[in-house]
Amino acid sequence: MMCTGYTSLIINGKIKTAKDFMKVCLRNFGVLVDFRDEELSANIPTELKVRKYYYDEVTIKQEQYDKEKNYTDKEWKKIFNQKILELQKQCDSCRQKAINESIALKRIKDAIENWQDSGKYAKVKDFALEQLSKTEPDDYIYLDQKLVKYKVMGWKGYKEYQLEQTRDALETSKNILDEEENRVKERNEYLKGFLNEIGNIKEYDE
Repeated sequence: MMCTGYTSLIINGKIKTAKDFMKVCLRNFGVLVDFRDEELSANIPTELKVRKYYYDEVTIKQEQYDKEKNYTDKEWKKIFNQKILELQKQCDSCRQKAINESIALKRIKDAIENWQDSGKYAKVKDFALEQLSKTEPDDYIYLDQKLVKYKVMGWKGYKEYQLEQTRDALETSKNILDEEENRVKERNEYLKGFLNEIGNIKEYDE
């Protein structure tokens, strides 16, 4: 018998009522989108809840913002200087990595270009050179630019910038939480109505 993942549950005896089959089918709709990766069954929740993750994100960002607001100027100077040192190390490391990559690529490209092949494998050679021509070392320029930007800012500018970034991140998390709470509220209304209405299904005996 040809069947779907849903109707197979009727065939194998896991689903025995129309109400349960309707519950399984509801998994294909957005109201149960968070359960899409779970095994198909009639076990669906009667009420959905906002995942703890969304509340945790707001709490973490709020604590970070409160912490940063209370830093003294001395602490901001220390944080700024540490940031400059970290960026400088990153720039130096990425620059050296790019130099090493360039040398390695050039060495291989030169060797292949100077290969006096018989012509039988010209397509392979051309393909190899084409791949090499599309390959470039990692770009570290953006790190250099970031370092210059921070140095121009100074610790006071960095303080304002960092506080703004943290505040924006907090507001974003709050907005996402609000949206998720509204989404869950709408889904619960839909789910409650669905469960009430399938209660009116008249089951037929075999």
